[in-house]
Amino acid sequence: MLPVIAFDTFIPSVANPPVLTKAKDAFEIFRPAGSSPVHAAHLLLFDLADAEAVQISVTGHTAGLSQEKAGVIFSFCGSDGKPVERGYLRKDGDIFQRKLRRPADSTTLRLELFSRWTDQTVQFSMPKVQPISAEPERKARIVAVKTNPVNGNNEQQLDEIEEKLQLAKETPDLILLPENHNTRGLPAKTCPYEPINGPFAKRLAAMAVKFHSYVCATFSLLDEEKQFRNAAVLFDRNGKLAGVYYKVHLTMSEAEKGFIPGEKFQVFELDFGKVAILTCWDNWFSESCRIVADLGAELVLFPLAGDGEERHWKNIWPARAMDCGVTLAIAPAQGEAVEPVPAAIILPDGSWAASATENPGYAAATVVLDRAFQTYWLSVGPCRGEGRDLYFSERRPSAYCKDI
Repeated sequence: MLPVIAFDTFIPSVANPPVLTKAKDAFEIFRPAGSSPVHAAHLLLFDLADAEAVQISVTGHTAGLSQEKAGVIFSFCGSDGKPVERGYLRKDGDIFQRKLRRPADSTTLRLELFSRWTDQTVQFSMPKVQPISAEPERKARIVAVKTNPVNGNNEQQLDEIEEKLQLAKETPDLILLPENHNTRGLPAKTCPYEPINGPFAKRLAAMAVKFHSYVCATFSLLDEEKQFRNAAVLFDRNGKLAGVYYKVHLTMSEAEKGFIPGEKFQVFELDFGKVAILTCWDNWFSESCRIVADLGAELVLFPLAGDGEERHWKNIWPARAMDCGVTLAIAPAQGEAVEPVPAAIILPDGSWAASATENPGYAAATVVLDRAFQTYWLSVGPCRGEGRDLYFSERRPSAYCKDI
């Protein structure tokens, strides 16, 4: 274990402050009746020595308070004692824990055992800070496909995509196809509604086996209750069905055609990370992406029929990725858009890792799903913080309407 080299406390200068006490292996923030609910914390400083990374664990008796009101803040500090990177440990029951890579410009680690905005008394155990080796990065090769079927050449365009992937010697971990590729561009009267094991699903399963890759696509499903669904299916590397998601936000035209919406968002655990699917119109509602990110999604798949205006997708797509701290994979059909709509992979900092406008074509990028995308300042002051960590640790659901 890394040694504690200093103890301290922090309480803003206010009337009737809480009382901070320390026993041998316990730290208490006591709030007598009438005391201020202000932020208060025990501070512990650890020498990082030659640690590449650290594993931190703290037991907290926090009276059922949410993480916004009681938790543990970490600060990696430089040789001058000032923070260079800050964030929160993650809560799992009564345990606050996290594995963290040590920033190259840090020499010490400060832990802040805090409570705030409550009248509850809380206690924390002595933190355990274990030096560990830095874990290998968790990478995945993502392919987002763009198509524009015309005159019924839907199958031909899929063949062309497979050929392009083979010629490029691509070894994807996941292939994402546009929304309802199998019926895109066909007259409405000829568009089939398929069962979950229908011809298109079988084609997708074969594609998964061929490339030893997960494959995701959507199609018009006739479910077991004989209802029409816009269904996204996910096949694993062996061609087995790994997940089904029903589009939650149906368009006006889908509703008029008799489709039934899904009622919940889902996250699927794949062998490289946690993935969610938001189909087309779903992603124009900011709650959709925020909810799946809150459920743990690291990669959000966004199959869509197209986007009519460049000024819309150029702003909305990066904003979704940044707001929620997720990687966004986008697979569009060209549709009726005036400007070319790209297939794209956008990182959690809003940067474009790959894009392609060729029809048919694809965008491909290797993404590091456990990379912490740091931004200067945010809520952490003059140092670096990770957007995803801060957005979810500092959310205040109690102040939001109940549906968000």
